Amino acid sequence: MKKKITIQEVAKKTGYSTSTISRSISNPSVVSSKTRVKIEKFIKKTGYVHNYLAGSLKSGKSGFVIAIIPTLRLSIFSDYIHGIKEKLRENGFELLIGVTNYNLKTEEELVRKFVSYKPEGFIIVGTQHTEATTALLLNSKSEAFPEGLLNDNGLVGKNLMLHPLAYVEGVFDEDLKSSIGPHGCCILSQEFYETRGENDFSRGYTMQILRGAPPIEIATTGYFMRQLSIGKNHHQDFKKLFNHTAGIAIISEDLPELHNRVELDYENKDLFGLPGVKIHYEMSDNTKNILKHG
Repeated sequence: MKKKITIQEVAKKTGYSTSTISRSISNPSVVSSKTRVKIEKFIKKTGYVHNYLAGSLKSGKSGFVIAIIPTLRLSIFSDYIHGIKEKLRENGFELLIGVTNYNLKTEEELVRKFVSYKPEGFIIVGTQHTEATTALLLNSKSEAFPEGLLNDNGLVGKNLMLHPLAYVEGVFDEDLKSSIGPHGCCILSQEFYETRGENDFSRGYTMQILRGAPPIEIATTGYFMRQLSIGKNHHQDFKKLFNHTAGIAIISEDLPELHNRVELDYENKDLFGLPGVKIHYEMSDNTKNILKHG
């Protein structure tokens, strides 16, 4: 088995220091072209493989920038990644990519994993994140990122926005067969989605017609909402609800407001001493007026 060549041997053969060899590989723009060409020629000849991990431990810099995106199937994201990668290469950085497939839990897992890599930059596409993702970013403070990753502007965790909704369900005498069909919305209207001058709110809401619940959901929610009894009348009550309900939901969107936020809770820490999460949220008059109108 061929013995692996070390950086010390490369330095000895080329006449340069190990730090110059490392810089030539990790950040070639800071090394003269004459030096870089000589080192590259020797590396190609010998097949030397640089240990980036050892270099990052010594320098405190990983040389990696992380990008987390929803998908690679759309050309906009492919072009976006290509442009970032080329620009980073010019400045001596490599890009690591994570794909969430529009799943916030997957995004959280990727952030948890990539934060441990000690990246020198972090890019996340999207405005929706789990509380845990926000906490991870706020907890990622370091000498390089005193406010935490992605938080140069102090906005991580700020402008918390929810999807407050109003819902009404009707119970009908006739059998609607309403347990059949897509479980999400069957009919959708955005008639009141855009801002209108005559309304006392900005933006608007989506109206969704929802089918009835399947058997298990009827049984459980019916019990907790005291629509179903336990005992001899249970099946009779169940038959009055199953396939006899349909609902309408009014789904709004909060506007961004700085006082609605997620922040670290230093009074409540986990077993490892890391602060927990504290949520500050108050429904705005704008959202209340949206739901009232719906």
